[in-house]
Amino acid sequence: MTDDKCEVVRRKLEQLLRQQHFEWVADAVEEQIRLGKTKREVVEVTDEPELTLSQAPPASPRRRRAPKDKFLRRVEYTPRERLTLTIAALEHAVVDAGEIGIHLNEFISKRTRRPAQVLFAPDEDNTSPRPSSIHAMPAKEKHLRKLRSLLAELRKEVTKDAN
Repeated sequence: MTDDKCEVVRRKLEQLLRQQHFEWVADAVEEQIRLGKTKREVVEVTDEPELTLSQAPPASPRRRRAPKDKFLRRVEYTPRERLTLTIAALEHAVVDAGEIGIHLNEFISKRTRRPAQVLFAPDEDNTSPRPSSIHAMPAKEKHLRKLRSLLAELRKEVTKDAN
């Protein structure tokens, strides 16, 4: 997959996340991309003799090799890496969270008094809890498996050309 195609696919996934009200996932990925990744670089530093104004420069300055120092610097993600980040975020936020819901449904269904819905409390104080129907969870399992399969296929396609 070319870099241009990776970027097009990533933008479409981002658009899909926003359409499905997963703006927070798209925003988190965008922030990570904006921050970039850190790369450790080894830099060789040479010791320079200190000169004062009254000293004449030596005829042939001798430089000693100093130990190599390690520095971190920010590097931009490649389009392929940006797409991989988006795929991983989608898997964690949608598929993994959906599977937690399925397991929660299995746990609740073993109880004698089965509720009709579960309220998910938001992290923010100013928003109301989001209800989720217990009866809809098993139907979502098929879709989650399909999404996981499609994302794995996409990841395979992205990494195939990178190696």
